[in-house]
Amino acid sequence: RETNFYTIQDPEDQNIIQRMLQTFSSENPDFQILEDILSDIKEHQKDKENRAASDGKYRPVSLLLAVLYRAISRIEQSDPGREISDIETGRDISEREDLVEFLASQWHLLKLVGHQLRKRIAGARKDELENILEFNRQVIAYKLNISTQSVPLAWVSELNQARNLSSVTNHCPDHVIILDHKQKTIILHIFGTRMFPTPSPLDIMMDLAGHTVPFLTGEGHAGLVWGARGVIAVAVPVLVEKMEENKDYQVIIAGYSLGGGIAQLLSLELQLGPSHNLLPANSSITTLAYGSPPVFTSRHSIPVIDSLVLIQNSDDLMSGVSLRTITDLLDRIRAIERLNIRRRILLKMAVTSGGKDGVVWGFLNKLIFDKNEEETAWKKVENAILNIPEGFSPYLHHLGNHFLVFERNKDKAQLKI
Repeated sequence: RETNFYTIQDPEDQNIIQRMLQTFSSENPDFQILEDILSDIKEHQKDKENRAASDGKYRPVSLLLAVLYRAISRIEQSDPGREISDIETGRDISEREDLVEFLASQWHLLKLVGHQLRKRIAGARKDELENILEFNRQVIAYKLNISTQSVPLAWVSELNQARNLSSVTNHCPDHVIILDHKQKTIILHIFGTRMFPTPSPLDIMMDLAGHTVPFLTGEGHAGLVWGARGVIAVAVPVLVEKMEENKDYQVIIAGYSLGGGIAQLLSLELQLGPSHNLLPANSSITTLAYGSPPVFTSRHSIPVIDSLVLIQNSDDLMSGVSLRTITDLLDRIRAIERLNIRRRILLKMAVTSGGKDGVVWGFLNKLIFDKNEEETAWKKVENAILNIPEGFSPYLHHLGNHFLVFERNKDKAQLKI
């Protein structure tokens, strides 16, 4: 029986799992969203399986991934024109110390406030939730050396449940509004998926709901759109009120991960949506999205928000993750698998660089590997991964005009943007 890494081949196993999913979905309506997404992926992959036949031989996923990685590197090296000419790369950190200091201070503030906001919240009873939240709000103010009135809004998602709103479609993630009178700023923090001390199921569902739904002039990542609508309903009225009271203050919207994606869509709403009409004239709003996934697509041009800055660690893959890129990855792996290339050739393609391979691989090349066969295999692989059929989900995009990627060199001593 053919081994497959993301589908279950045994019909009996499939029927059992299908019945379990149906039972769970009936008890948890939100899970139907994920079941529909998985069904779309399954149908999409079924169409692919009808296009080509496998020889039935086992090829490890790790081996196929390694070949895919090498193939993409070869394509990029052979086509320098793919580089974007106006991107700045490799800038030494010393040239932008003021920028880095600002981004770092906002990041540390975001983490500090988020950690304190969520203390003792998980598992709290409805009758004690608001008291715990009020205590946390006071501690946030104390730690920031500001008055409690300077934290006009502190929201945790458990307040949704206290108001009998417990669906992912009306889920509003954790967020806080802070007034910094010394710096004349109003800060809206939107926090990432809550995993500690207890995971938030609806935060996780919001992450996984990667299909698209209508949002303003296009479509957005469904979970993030729902989260943005929740923040718009809860936070924007307070934000506008504080902007009216402090018209010379700058607004900073900062979020990470899930919160970063919501921050992007919120920025789009404040620029193009109905909320824009509520803002005082000449408002200054800067958005910082740390580790955010792509969020938006449109049949028209993709909006670009000049005051939105995306910040990414070079080792963090979140900036490219969407339902479409995941299915594209699966499609490319399957395309390589269906070429039925011999495993020893795949191994050679995966572990050697194509240049000087050292004494051992040099000997093996001469002894057991056919160079022409390898080159033929590379051509097949490159053609296959460049010509995967159209996916069922659209590519999503970031909305910021500035995308900063931070990278340390090998000895971790130097940081570059």
